[in-house]
Amino acid sequence: MPVRVDLRSWPRRAHLELFRAFADPHFLVVSEVRAGPLLTACRARGLGAFAPLLYATLRAANDEEALRLRLHGDELWLHPVVHPSFTAKVEAPPGPPAPGCDLPLFGYVSAPYSPDFAAFSAAVAAAAAGAHADVRATAGAPRPDVVYVSSLPWRRFSGLKHAMADPATDCVPRLMWGRAAPDGALDLSLQVHHGLADGGHVARWFDRVQALLDDPAWLDP
Repeated sequence: MPVRVDLRSWPRRAHLELFRAFADPHFLVVSEVRAGPLLTACRARGLGAFAPLLYATLRAANDEEALRLRLHGDELWLHPVVHPSFTAKVEAPPGPPAPGCDLPLFGYVSAPYSPDFAAFSAAVAAAAAGAHADVRATAGAPRPDVVYVSSLPWRRFSGLKHAMADPATDCVPRLMWGRAAPDGALDLSLQVHHGLADGGHVARWFDRVQALLDDPAWLDP
């Protein structure tokens, strides 16, 4: 169960009050990580890279309290665990493609986070298998205890902008990665609400992700 944070004594209260008044209180950091050891380990085990990368980024998010803080109206709550809400491919319908629809579509799905990679990977695969193109149905009732995740497997990137319905009230972190370079270099981004997290929290998250990429022993039971 989430725990309510007492804002009267919370040291970041002034920061939260400042940034909550902004029309867009979010900031985003893009940084390169070294995914070579993880990608090599995945190939040796016949694994795709998506679930392992999702695991590493969510495990690092769960290890960072600032990324588990959520605003519920005027109250602040710390969730014990956050789960991935991610995009999954939906095959285009058969027949000649409609304008702008020659590529697969995507759907929004979520899976429960588990510190056990095998259990997490199975849950991710099951969720992705149920993806469908009616994104209005799955995006209509957002959960607070998630991290939004997407990927851009076709290109590397050095900047991006997330679509947001109402940045002033949205406090869910967003992360994204791009296509890995031949040497394993991978562009990774994290967006957070500045009233809940600072650059130090984001940098520490990147460091935790990097440590998991450097030593992917967690791939094995």
